[in-house]
Amino acid sequence: MRIIIGIVISLAVLIILYRQLLQQSKMPTGFLGKIMMKLWNRVYLPMVYWSTNEIKDKKVTAILDVGIGNGASTEYLNRLFTPTKTIGIDISDTAIALAQEKYTHPTLSFSVDDVLATDFVAESFDLICAFQNHFHWNDLFAGLSELKRVLKKDGLILIACEQTKIKYYLPELTDDKFQAELNQIGLVLKSSQYKNGWTAYHICNKT
Repeated sequence: MRIIIGIVISLAVLIILYRQLLQQSKMPTGFLGKIMMKLWNRVYLPMVYWSTNEIKDKKVTAILDVGIGNGASTEYLNRLFTPTKTIGIDISDTAIALAQEKYTHPTLSFSVDDVLATDFVAESFDLICAFQNHFHWNDLFAGLSELKRVLKKDGLILIACEQTKIKYYLPELTDDKFQAELNQIGLVLKSSQYKNGWTAYHICNKT
């Protein structure tokens, strides 16, 4: 009986821990959120380097980075493209505060904002990036509609993440279905790239 009770308690603890980690992945808060963001940098920054390598020669003057964690990807984008402005947004106060503390540059800024409804002027950005987070948006295509609004006519949306996250959170979202849904909001899936278990989508306005 004690063994059964111990197993039940262990399972309950694991479930609570899993839910806590899942919530932190969506919106990091407090000390645990800061620790997790450091771990994300080790795991996901190589994906950022890979996914941006194909577009590093693209002329970019304004960048929006969505769901930035502690801002490491945003700072890298600012160095890689040397635009006139790079803005990183996140729904987490903890994330933005940490990013503002860690990274300062005249062309770099951070703000608490929701991808579903930003305050940016229409057609503001040449490049919009979302690394390892689009599957957490409350409404994926509402978010993409908002990104289309603030994307310049010849701009690019880059979404990169682990393939396992797409299979888990968006199992029905094949490339064909993704393209069909994008067409409905005036966007085109220009290309999909795959490497080391990562996926990178290049999305642009319909011509």
